[in-house]
Amino acid sequence: MISAFMTSERSRELAFVGFLALVPVLLLLLVEVAIRLGVDDGLLRDTEGDHWDFWLEVGVAEPAITTFRMRPDTVYGHVSINSIGFRGPELQNPKPPGRVRVAVLGTSTVLGLALEQDQTLPALIVERLSDQNRTCTFDYVSVSGPRYQQTDLAWLLENVLADAAIDHVIILDPGPNFRERKQNAAIDLDQEANPALETQDRSHSDPDEVLELVKKFRIYWKYWVPRNRLEPDRSDRFRNAMSDQEIASIIEAERVALDKIVRFSQDADIHHFHFHGLARGDEHEADQRWKSETIETYSGDGFTVFPDVLKAVRPTRNYFYSRAHYNPKGADLAAALITNRILDAFPEPGSICE
Repeated sequence: MISAFMTSERSRELAFVGFLALVPVLLLLLVEVAIRLGVDDGLLRDTEGDHWDFWLEVGVAEPAITTFRMRPDTVYGHVSINSIGFRGPELQNPKPPGRVRVAVLGTSTVLGLALEQDQTLPALIVERLSDQNRTCTFDYVSVSGPRYQQTDLAWLLENVLADAAIDHVIILDPGPNFRERKQNAAIDLDQEANPALETQDRSHSDPDEVLELVKKFRIYWKYWVPRNRLEPDRSDRFRNAMSDQEIASIIEAERVALDKIVRFSQDADIHHFHFHGLARGDEHEADQRWKSETIETYSGDGFTVFPDVLKAVRPTRNYFYSRAHYNPKGADLAAALITNRILDAFPEPGSICE
């Protein structure tokens, strides 16, 4: 009995010693998690600031829809702009036989300002496509930039890439920039329920008043971003600076721009991914309704829509949106999901090359 008692005491002592040994390990793990989260948040804030510095260095204002445009053959740190004004390798024109050309359209997440070129989403997507299809050669153009919207992308496709002979258009679409709208603007995209939208002529093509509003929207960001880094409370003033009518007009301009992208890409396969809201955790009803209308309008005729593809990369609130900007693992995960979904549409080996 004494022996059993001593064994029990010994077991408790060993368990206690083991627990004490685990305590510093657990504390170290908690500290590492806290540091990583802090670094992620800090890098995201730094990325916003870098975007502004980037535009000061390589941007050029144009009196057109696209007031944000990169100057060809410029360099910002490790980011090089090619001869036609996009980040990435030079395009060989005319396109060589057997070459499959991919245009990846999107915002700063596609640009990947903090990443090396071969770590960006367009490069990773094309690398994965090449690995799965050895019968052809792929190249790409990254039609992307901070705060780019459909209006910017449509303008660039129409005016810069008209003769690029693009085979696949991948749209990584955050939708209209709802984050910068008035916080209290309950936008109902149902025309019958929203007088602001009832007044919109949905058959027009870029009327002057809408263009002016889009320019105004760009100007707000051009001067608001750097000041906001010093005075965060300015964000509320910014969000309240636009009326519901103005916001509705910008949404309409974005719809018209998406129409243009589809018309431009009539000889290409279009792969359309939505991630606004899904990636940021701010899924407003208006955002969801806008996306639903877009999907209904543009699905079909070779238009491959995968609206939920990026839900899987949301273990934390800003995982895809922030980490794909500056974290190679985040970008690689997103590229894998996107590429797998695209290849689902081409099940036969080499069929994407035809």
